Amino acid sequence: MIKKYKLILATVVATMLFASGSAMAFQGFSIGVIGNYATFDTSGTEKEGNIGNSPDINTGSISSDVDFGSMFVEYTMGETFGATIGIEHVPGDATLGTKSRTDTASDANDAGSADAGTYTGKAEISDYYMFYVEPTLMGDSYGGFNFGLYAKGGVNRITVRSLESIALGDDSSAYGNEDVWGVTYGLGVKGVHSSGLFFKIEGINTEYGKVTLDSTTGNKNLITADPEYTAGRIAIGYNF
Repeated sequence: MIKKYKLILATVVATMLFASGSAMAFQGFSIGVIGNYATFDTSGTEKEGNIGNSPDINTGSISSDVDFGSMFVEYTMGETFGATIGIEHVPGDATLGTKSRTDTASDANDAGSADAGTYTGKAEISDYYMFYVEPTLMGDSYGGFNFGLYAKGGVNRITVRSLESIALGDDSSAYGNEDVWGVTYGLGVKGVHSSGLFFKIEGINTEYGKVTLDSTTGNKNLITADPEYTAGRIAIGYNF
């Protein structure tokens, strides 16, 4: 991920050093697609059902690289000093934070529980929407493109659904879905062609609120998790 940020910074510096000529207007509605090259980091705990007033608490963390696509619609105002507001959506769903552990013995408090086996904890995320703003400083043109630098800030929402596989012996819990909000921030550079075609290269970081999944069935486990991700992104769009 550090390499992705270095690429973005190098692009920004090159833009500032080699831009020349006059600026062109870039306003109105745009649509486009984004290639996301992300690293998801998830840490959390699982409190197993209270057996004999001594619940087991399992902790863990995992990091995984995920590539995915998204689409956006946005509106740009201003010229040299401007701002863009937009909505981004990731279609489909993805699996987040898959990790397994193996228990070799049943619960000591209940010899007949037959809880030995492999337990897999993971979650599915879907319905990703982000609302963002990009304050932008447009520079001069070079090679047919007008370049600009921007900061990015946004809020996004995802739906989290547990896909745990723990139906062993007495261990069996079911969880509902939870909508989780996150905050996104980052930096980027855009290049705009007079034809209306443009590209953006950016690096972002997203921090989500704590995810809490509380089972009301089985042995009534309680899961809490803290997901976040960083991403290098390349967008291609068209300005009307």
